[in-house]
Amino acid sequence: MKTMMTILFCLFYISLFAPDYNITEHNERKQEYNDVLIQYRIEQQVQRILSALRIIESGNNYSVIGLSNEKGGYQFLTSTWKYWCNKTVGYQLDITNPEHQDIIAREKVKCLIYEQGYSLDQLASFWNCGSPNYKGKKGVNRYGVNYNVHEYVEKFLNTYNSLI
Repeated sequence: MKTMMTILFCLFYISLFAPDYNITEHNERKQEYNDVLIQYRIEQQVQRILSALRIIESGNNYSVIGLSNEKGGYQFLTSTWKYWCNKTVGYQLDITNPEHQDIIAREKVKCLIYEQGYSLDQLASFWNCGSPNYKGKKGVNRYGVNYNVHEYVEKFLNTYNSLI
Protein backbone atom coordinates (compact mmCIF):
# COMPACT_ATOMS: atom_id res chain seq x y z
CA MET A 1 0.00 0.00 0.00
CA LYS A 2 2.90 2.36 0.75
CA THR A 3 4.25 1.73 -2.74
CA MET A 4 0.88 2.60 -4.30
CA MET A 5 0.66 5.84 -2.32
CA THR A 6 4.25 6.74 -3.26
CA ILE A 7 3.47 6.20 -6.94
CA LEU A 8 0.32 8.29 -6.66
CA PHE A 9 2.21 11.10 -4.93
CA CYS A 10 4.96 11.04 -7.55
CA LEU A 11 2.48 11.17 -10.42
CA PHE A 12 0.71 14.11 -8.86
CA TYR A 13 3.94 15.92 -7.92
CA ILE A 14 5.38 15.52 -11.41
CA SER A 15 2.17 16.79 -12.94
CA LEU A 16 2.39 19.94 -10.83
CA PHE A 17 6.04 20.78 -11.30
CA ALA A 18 6.94 19.45 -14.75
CA PRO A 19 9.26 21.87 -16.60
CA ASP A 20 7.05 21.98 -19.69
CA TYR A 21 3.90 22.90 -17.82
CA ASN A 22 0.86 22.39 -19.98
CA ILE A 23 -2.64 22.69 -18.51
CA THR A 24 -4.03 19.94 -20.78
CA GLU A 25 -1.29 17.52 -19.75
CA HIS A 26 -1.77 18.57 -16.14
CA ASN A 27 -5.49 17.77 -16.31
CA GLU A 28 -4.81 14.41 -17.98
CA ARG A 29 -2.28 13.51 -15.30
CA LYS A 30 -4.65 14.66 -12.60
CA GLN A 31 -7.36 12.40 -14.05
CA GLU A 32 -4.90 9.47 -14.13
CA TYR A 33 -4.06 10.17 -10.49
CA ASN A 34 -7.75 10.28 -9.56
CA ASP A 35 -8.48 7.04 -11.44
CA VAL A 36 -5.64 5.22 -9.67
CA LEU A 37 -6.74 6.62 -6.32
CA ILE A 38 -10.34 5.46 -6.87
CA GLN A 39 -9.13 1.96 -7.79
CA TYR A 40 -6.93 1.92 -4.69
CA ARG A 41 -9.85 2.90 -2.44
CA ILE A 42 -12.13 0.29 -4.04
CA GLU A 43 -9.53 -2.40 -3.46
CA GLN A 44 -9.11 -1.30 0.17
CA GLN A 45 -12.85 -1.58 0.77
CA VAL A 46 -13.02 -4.98 -0.92
CA GLN A 47 -10.12 -6.24 1.20
CA ARG A 48 -11.87 -5.11 4.40
CA ILE A 49 -15.09 -6.83 3.33
CA LEU A 50 -13.22 -10.04 2.49
CA SER A 51 -11.39 -9.97 5.83
CA ALA A 52 -14.63 -9.50 7.74
CA LEU A 53 -16.32 -12.33 5.84
CA ARG A 54 -13.39 -14.71 6.43
CA ILE A 55 -13.27 -13.89 10.14
CA ILE A 56 -17.00 -14.55 10.57
CA GLU A 57 -17.32 -17.51 8.23
CA SER A 58 -14.23 -19.52 9.16
CA GLY A 59 -11.99 -17.69 11.60
CA ASN A 60 -9.61 -17.22 8.64
CA ASN A 61 -9.37 -20.98 8.11
CA TYR A 62 -9.32 -21.76 4.38
CA SER A 63 -9.73 -25.52 4.90
CA VAL A 64 -12.71 -25.62 7.28
CA ILE A 65 -15.91 -27.46 6.37
CA GLY A 66 -19.09 -26.04 7.89
CA LEU A 67 -22.07 -27.80 9.44
CA SER A 68 -24.04 -27.37 6.20
CA ASN A 69 -21.08 -28.68 4.15
CA GLU A 70 -19.88 -25.19 3.21
CA LYS A 71 -16.20 -25.11 2.34
CA GLY A 72 -13.24 -22.82 2.79
CA GLY A 73 -12.51 -19.43 4.24
CA TYR A 74 -15.73 -17.92 2.89
CA GLN A 75 -17.89 -21.02 3.43
CA PHE A 76 -19.08 -21.59 -0.13
CA LEU A 77 -21.76 -24.20 -0.76
CA THR A 78 -20.78 -26.38 -3.73
CA SER A 79 -23.62 -25.02 -5.87
CA THR A 80 -22.70 -21.41 -5.03
CA TRP A 81 -19.04 -22.10 -5.78
CA LYS A 82 -19.87 -23.56 -9.20
CA TYR A 83 -22.17 -20.65 -10.06
CA TRP A 84 -19.68 -17.94 -9.09
CA CYS A 85 -16.75 -19.70 -10.81
CA ASN A 86 -18.72 -19.82 -14.05
CA LYS A 87 -19.96 -16.24 -13.65
CA THR A 88 -16.58 -14.68 -12.81
CA VAL A 89 -13.86 -16.71 -14.54
CA GLY A 90 -15.85 -18.97 -16.86
CA TYR A 91 -14.55 -22.29 -15.55
CA GLN A 92 -14.25 -24.23 -12.30
CA LEU A 93 -11.46 -23.45 -9.87
CA ASP A 94 -10.24 -25.63 -6.98
CA ILE A 95 -12.33 -24.83 -3.90
CA THR A 96 -9.54 -26.17 -1.64
CA ASN A 97 -7.06 -23.60 -2.98
CA PRO A 98 -6.97 -20.44 -0.79
CA GLU A 99 -5.95 -18.23 -3.73
CA HIS A 100 -8.91 -19.51 -5.75
CA GLN A 101 -11.23 -18.87 -2.80
CA ASP A 102 -9.96 -15.28 -2.61
CA ILE A 103 -10.40 -14.77 -6.36
CA ILE A 104 -14.01 -15.93 -6.39
CA ALA A 105 -14.92 -14.15 -3.15
CA ARG A 106 -13.33 -10.90 -4.40
CA GLU A 107 -15.22 -11.04 -7.69
CA LYS A 108 -18.48 -11.89 -5.93
CA VAL A 109 -18.07 -8.95 -3.53
CA LYS A 110 -17.25 -6.56 -6.37
CA CYS A 111 -20.30 -7.74 -8.29
CA LEU A 112 -22.64 -7.32 -5.33
CA ILE A 113 -21.33 -3.89 -4.30
CA TYR A 114 -20.39 -2.24 -7.59
CA GLU A 115 -22.71 -3.90 -10.10
CA GLN A 116 -25.76 -4.79 -8.01
CA GLY A 117 -25.44 -1.73 -5.76
CA TYR A 118 -25.78 -3.63 -2.49
CA SER A 119 -25.09 -1.85 0.78
CA LEU A 120 -22.84 -3.59 3.31
CA ASP A 121 -25.77 -5.01 5.25
CA GLN A 122 -27.37 -6.30 2.03
CA LEU A 123 -24.08 -7.88 1.00
CA ALA A 124 -23.76 -9.63 4.37
CA SER A 125 -27.34 -10.84 4.16
CA PHE A 126 -26.84 -12.12 0.62
CA TRP A 127 -23.64 -13.90 1.68
CA ASN A 128 -25.46 -15.60 4.52
CA CYS A 129 -28.81 -16.51 2.98
CA GLY A 130 -28.75 -15.68 -0.74
CA SER A 131 -31.03 -12.66 -0.39
CA PRO A 132 -30.28 -9.00 0.36
CA ASN A 133 -33.51 -8.77 2.40
CA TYR A 134 -32.66 -10.18 5.82
CA LYS A 135 -35.36 -8.79 8.07
CA GLY A 136 -36.98 -11.61 10.02
CA LYS A 137 -34.99 -14.41 8.38
CA LYS A 138 -34.16 -17.03 10.96
CA GLY A 139 -34.85 -20.67 11.48
CA VAL A 140 -33.31 -24.06 10.78
CA ASN A 141 -31.84 -24.92 7.37
CA ARG A 142 -32.20 -28.25 5.56
CA TYR A 143 -29.08 -29.55 7.35
CA GLY A 144 -30.61 -28.88 10.77
CA VAL A 145 -28.40 -25.83 11.43
CA ASN A 146 -29.95 -22.79 13.17
CA TYR A 147 -29.53 -19.45 11.45
CA ASN A 148 -30.42 -15.84 12.20
CA VAL A 149 -29.54 -13.56 9.31
CA HIS A 150 -30.09 -10.34 11.29
CA GLU A 151 -27.52 -11.48 13.88
CA TYR A 152 -25.12 -12.44 11.08
CA VAL A 153 -25.45 -8.99 9.47
CA GLU A 154 -24.82 -7.26 12.81
CA LYS A 155 -21.77 -9.44 13.43
CA PHE A 156 -20.46 -8.68 9.94
CA LEU A 157 -20.93 -4.91 10.32
CA ASN A 158 -19.23 -4.92 13.73
CA THR A 159 -16.31 -6.95 12.38
CA TYR A 160 -16.03 -4.77 9.27
CA ASN A 161 -16.01 -1.59 11.37
CA SER A 162 -13.39 -3.00 13.73
CA LEU A 163 -10.98 -3.44 10.81
CA ILE A 164 -10.62 0.30 10.16
